[in-house]
Formats: sequence, C-alpha cells, structure tokens
Amino acid sequence: MRLFLIALSMIALAASPASAQKQSEGETFLAAVRDLDAGTALPMIDEPGSRIVNFKGYEGDTALHIVAEKRSLQWLNSLLRRDADTNAVNRDGDTAMIIAARLNWQEGIERLVRYKADVNKANRSGVTPLMIAVQVRNESLVDYLMSVGANPDVADYSAGLSARDYARRDNRNPGLLAAIEKDRSKKEEASEGNGIEFGPVIEFPAGSGGSDD
Repeated sequence: MRLFLIALSMIALAASPASAQKQSEGETFLAAVRDLDAGTALPMIDEPGSRIVNFKGYEGDTALHIVAEKRSLQWLNSLLRRDADTNAVNRDGDTAMIIAARLNWQEGIERLVRYKADVNKANRSGVTPLMIAVQVRNESLVDYLMSVGANPDVADYSAGLSARDYARRDNRNPGLLAAIEKDRSKKEEASEGNGIEFGPVIEFPAGSGGSDD
C-alpha cells in the first residue's frame, strides 16, 4: 500500500509542472489581452493547435469578456476571426454580449451576433441582453435585439419580470415598449457571419512580429 501511495505521489508531481505551465501560459495570454499587447497575445492564439483563445482565467473571464469590457472593436474582430466562443460565460454567467449591453456597446453586439452569439442567453440571474438594453434605456439596441430574435417575455430570477414588463414600467421612455411591440410581420434581415469582415482588425504584416494598431 505504501509503495502504491508513493507511486501516486510521483505521478502527481510529474503531472503538476505541465498543468502549471499550461495555466501560466493562459494567464500570460490574458494579461497580454488586458494590456492590449497584440505582439504577445496574437502569436499565442495562432500557434498551430492552440486553443488558448478560449482560456478562462482565475477571475473567470475569457479574452472575449476582457475586450468587451474595453469596448475594443479591433480586438473583438481579431478574436472572433480566431474562433473565440461567443457564448462563453464568466463566473456570473455573463457572456460578452451581456457585458456589451451593459456598456451600451451596440456595435460590439452586432459583431457578436454576426458570429452566432446567442441573443437570448441569460446569466445566472436570468438576465438577458434585451433586459439590460431596456434597463439602460437604449431604444436603438432594443429594436436591434428584437430584430435578431430576442425574446421579450422570458423572466429573470430575481424580480420575475421580463424585458416587456420592464419596458411597460418605464413610463418616461415609451419608445422602449414601442420597439418591443413593433410590427415585425415583414421580417427584417439580420446580418450574419459570412466570412466578410466588418471594421478594423488587428493583424500582423507578413514576416513581422509587431502589432498593427
């Protein structure tokens, strides 16, 4: 039995350095993203076989969460082109779209939708991007989210209210409810990811290790 336990300990010790190295590389990558250091971050993503673009760090965020917080369209485009998971969640269950909604960042949300982000994915409190758009009183964003399939009648977990309910309660901004109840019998065409890039993207010139800001 003693020999068996010793063997297990040796296996654990042998495995730990590799695991620690992987974790360290991931945190180095996220630190570079926080610093907007393209020269460090992008080559790590582009390494053959790398999945680091979706690494979730100690704080629970992926790179996509970080760039959404920074409202950086260049970085958002670059990560999406490299297969960043648009529906990844952090510790609060927030997606990058939910973060962008809180920041009134409609351009970022439109880009995420083009790359198949789930417009109805709620966080751990049951809050959806549409609810947030209503709460921040962004009529344009409410209208856009409705046009791409947002559900106005799903309720959150805290108050048991839906986006439509919140809009009805906001008497000072009737346009919010109007955007939700707008006649959409003529289906509006939503932009989807089709291989065409929109807006600025961070890339490296051929043969260069520097970033193109």
